[in-house]
This record gives sequence, structure tokens and C-alpha cells, in this order.
Amino acid sequence: MKIIKIILITLLLLLAAALLLWCMLNYLVWRKPEIIGLAPGVPLAYVTASNLDEVLADVKESEFASRLVRSPIWETLKSSELWKMAEKQRKKLEKQIMASIDPKGVIKLVSKDALFALHHENGRLDFLLVSEVDVLTRIHLKSWNTERALAKVYELTKEKYRGIELITLAVPGLKFSYGFIGKAGMLSTNISLLKKSVDLHRGDDQGLVADLPESEVSFYVNSAKIRAAAAHPLIFPLITMAKADPHLRYLTPISERVDAWAGAVFRQSGGLTFDIRADYKSPGGEIASSLGLDDLPVPADCLLFARHETLGVDTIFETLAAVIGSELNMVGNKLSPVLHSGAAVVVLKPNIEGFQLLPPVMLFFRMKDKAKAQSALKDLNGAIEIRERRLTFTETEYADTVINHTRAPIGMGMSLDAGYAMLGDDLLVIASDTSALELAVDVSLNKQQSLMKNRRYGGVLSPIIEASQGQIFVDIGSASAMTKQAGKLYAWRAKLAGEREAERIATMLYQNVFILDAWRYMGMTFESDSDRASVRMILNAGN
Repeated sequence: MKIIKIILITLLLLLAAALLLWCMLNYLVWRKPEIIGLAPGVPLAYVTASNLDEVLADVKESEFASRLVRSPIWETLKSSELWKMAEKQRKKLEKQIMASIDPKGVIKLVSKDALFALHHENGRLDFLLVSEVDVLTRIHLKSWNTERALAKVYELTKEKYRGIELITLAVPGLKFSYGFIGKAGMLSTNISLLKKSVDLHRGDDQGLVADLPESEVSFYVNSAKIRAAAAHPLIFPLITMAKADPHLRYLTPISERVDAWAGAVFRQSGGLTFDIRADYKSPGGEIASSLGLDDLPVPADCLLFARHETLGVDTIFETLAAVIGSELNMVGNKLSPVLHSGAAVVVLKPNIEGFQLLPPVMLFFRMKDKAKAQSALKDLNGAIEIRERRLTFTETEYADTVINHTRAPIGMGMSLDAGYAMLGDDLLVIASDTSALELAVDVSLNKQQSLMKNRRYGGVLSPIIEASQGQIFVDIGSASAMTKQAGKLYAWRAKLAGEREAERIATMLYQNVFILDAWRYMGMTFESDSDRASVRMILNAGN
């Protein structure tokens, strides 16, 4: 009996010792360093992820993903040259490393905490993967049996660098190097990147410092370095295809102004939050804020509300002229001197019962001097010509407010009852329909609810509202239906006019807009100065 007790006690002591040793190895010897702190230099791009398996599972099961894979645009993407090139590169890499790249295996390897970065130095394009690796996986990868198996396929060499063993596997035309720092596993096509990571670990320098809150997914893209590396044989065809692709080429002018992007994604109950920052080349300095927000009579039941406190009035009318017609340049030239910088735009739901085919649009401006603004608007009466029709304004009165309106032709035998009104001493409202002006008057008189007092608006924007230069609020559920209707109408018009490119874009829009129905509301706020913009966005799937 005593012998059994002695054996049991011995086993318990050995178990306790094993557990103690495990804890020491796991938490003291093989501690996990900060993953992003091991990424050296300024990469072309990087993406970080934690709990990647859970994030991808949520994405895969989401309504958004379900709609996306059923959309025509997804099929178009899969048949694009960009997709074919990516598949070609994957098959080439699998042939070089003599192994298949199993997505499930990759996700399992980086499921806990990982960073993937692309670097371009001395004409070389290399990647660095830093991932949290559990103790058992590390022991397995460092075992003699594993190394012997790898040596049968690859040329295997070992090197000690500052106390860290680095292993290089080589096949003709390709090399991979890997090593471990505590619980962090490192893999790269360039061993010098691993050595720089070791230097960072030893405290010789500081790794990447993300100017973003911690999140499960974050990313960084250095557009300036990518443009500088454009001649690389892998990057050049990607940029060329992006410029030629009809879905991507419109983004090229924007990307050329931005030097770097960074962003973080957060999962929340009922939606997602995006925190995006950009460093960009500004055409000018910051303009003082002047629009104000709290007292704008924005109707609660709108499809879209957007405001920008610092945007120049001339820029606003130049944009409208590019979209609607050069006739609006005259309006901008007249009104810019008498209006403060900044504007707000509102898109309302069309009144189908009243045969409104297009959603009414309103613009809000602050006037510097009401009398001068009235004089400028009076000069425009009869001076604007659209489709060989000179516009003259007629005055009517609604709830003691003067509304000036005119019939503006838009083609296809249709016209808009556009107009403007002045509310109070400093607010000018321009609308594509007088019914919208009447609704704004009702809101200003508290006869209709204001958007700012609507709980949906506050519920969506409250997590990100703070003090901001600009805001966007979109009722996606209602806007997608209107977009589909407008897209069909515009595609039909473009087809009759023989505008094939416009018809293709409009058709793509109304065929794919159902993807957005996975979300109910979108809220966005943004800040900017002479060379930096910060955008925060929420996609909300709630009621």
C-alpha cells in the first residue's frame, strides 16, 4: 500500500513539475512579442488579423457575403484578367514550393494573431509573415523529423543570428526563410527581413507603430511606394490592368493623390465599424468651418444627408457642372462670392403618387450677406439656358416663405420644378423640386421632424459622431431600391442616346445594388487638414 502511495505521489510531483515547466516555457521563455512591433521599415502594404478564423466564419455566414457571391459583379471579377493573373501566380508558387497552398491550412496557421507585409527593396519584392504560433506547433516545426522531411525536398541551411536560429529552404529560383521569436513565427522570402525583425526584438529600433485603435483586422497601403515600384514585373501589370479595367480605372485619379492609406475594422452587434485614415496631397490649405449643422432643416425621412464644413463653394459648383452641365458654372461664379464655404446635400424619397420619377435633391448654403445673395440670384433670372430653353423664375409663397421656381428640362421630355428659397437671415436652400423646399420650410417651422432629432440618425452616428468637419448618413435600405429604379432609367436613356459606356455602368449599378440590402444604414464622419484625412464609417444592419 505504501508503495502505491509513493508511486502516486511521485506521479503527482512529476505532473506538477511538467505543468510548471510548461508554464515557464509558455509564458516566460516563449512569450508572444507584439506582432506589429516585429515588422521592419515602411512596407508597400500590410494587413494584420486576430481571431481570423472567427472573423472569416462571420463574414462567410453574413448576408452581405451571401448576396455578393450571387451578384453579376462577382462573376465579372472572377473572369477578369486580375483574377486570372492571381490564380496563375498561385499555381506558379505551388509548383516552385512543390506543395499546394491550402486556404484552410493558411488560416489555421495565422488564425490567432498575424501580420502579412510586402516589402520592395533594391528591386526585390518580398513578403514577411509574422504569426502567433502555439507551443506544440513550434515544437513540431523545430523537430528533427520535420527538418529531415523538408531537407528531402529543399536545400536546407541553418544560421544563428543574435541567438535566434533562422532556417532557409531553397528550390531553384525561390528561397524561404523562417524562425521563431518566442511564440511569434516568422516566414519570408528574404532572410534580411527576418534579421531586421530580430534587431527590433533586441531593441535596436522601433517597429511599425499603427496610428489606429486595436482591432481584429487592420491594413496599411503606401501608395507612394507602390507608384515608385511600378516598374516591378509583378506590380506593373497590376497597375496597368487597374487603369484599363472599367470597374477600377475611375479610382486611379484618387489613388494618385493619396500617399498612404490605413484602416481598422471592428465587429459590432448588428454591423461593422471602419476607421480609415489617409495621407494625401491637398490642392490647398484648410478653409475655416462656417456651415453649422444643428439648425439645418433636414427632413427626417431622407435617403441621404451629407455635409462638408470646409469645402469651397466654387469646388461644389464645378463638381455639379461636371455632372449636370457647364451651365452651372455661371451659377457658381455668381454665388461663390456671397456664400460661406461648406455645404450640405440631401436626397429625399421620390413621391411616387405624385409621379416623381427622380428623388428630389436639396443643397444648403450659408449666406454671407442676404441682400447681396438676393441680388446675385436676381442676375441669374433669365441668364441660364438649358437645352435651348432660357430659365426664368416665378415667385410663389408658402407658409410666409418666398419660393422662386422654374421648369428645368432634363431630356426625354421630362423637366424638374427646380427652385430656391431663403430661410431666416443666412440660409439658402436650392432644390430640384419645389416640394422639397416646402418640406424644408415645414421642418424649419417644426411642422415636420428634423433628421438631427431622429433616433435612427443618432443611433447610427453616435459611436463616431464627436466633432467632425463632415458627415454622411444613408438609409441604405430605401436608397438601394431608388438606385435600382434610377439605374434602369438612366441605362434606358443612355441606350437611346447611344452612350454605351454610360449604359454599361448604369446596368452594372442596378443589377448589383441588391448587395447593399444586407445593411440598413450607413454613417460616416471625416476630418481633414492640409495633408491628412481621417474617416470613420459604420455599416449597420439593425432596424
